[in-house]
Amino acid sequence: MCYNTVVDLIKFMYVNYPNFRIRKEEIHKKQAERRREGRKKATKKRRVKMARIKQREKIKKQKEIQTEKNKNQTENEKQYSEQKQADLYFDRRWRIVRREVIKRDGGRCRLCGKRGIDVHHIIPIDIDPLLRFDKNNLILLCLDCHRKQHPKLPLEFFLNRWGV
Repeated sequence: MCYNTVVDLIKFMYVNYPNFRIRKEEIHKKQAERRREGRKKATKKRRVKMARIKQREKIKKQKEIQTEKNKNQTENEKQYSEQKQADLYFDRRWRIVRREVIKRDGGRCRLCGKRGIDVHHIIPIDIDPLLRFDKNNLILLCLDCHRKQHPKLPLEFFLNRWGV
């Protein structure tokens, strides 16, 4: 027998061999199932990948928000600290203690002996606020020596005489 086309061969197989049809249908079903499973796996992989991407983005946003909060918090703390310091220098107790320290040191800088006008906290107020009015924590300094004690502060800080 000679078959001209594959179609003729398949027709012959369908007619003469009934199991051929069943096998072919089973093969088609199995192939369809494999395709579905492959799609499911692919969609599952895609879902997992998208979930990971979303998780990374979420973490990134949280970090950005936290960084922004830290920035704002640091700025607020700085402003609050500056306000507290400014309030300290306008406090009546500060003026009294300041006068007593100037009198105690004879109006002279403790480091170089020049005329002193700045009362300096040996232990900074930020570290121990309880020592802000303690005379033992205060010394009289001239402007130059006070600037040497605080090299990071700008000149305007020393020229502004709070409560003086």
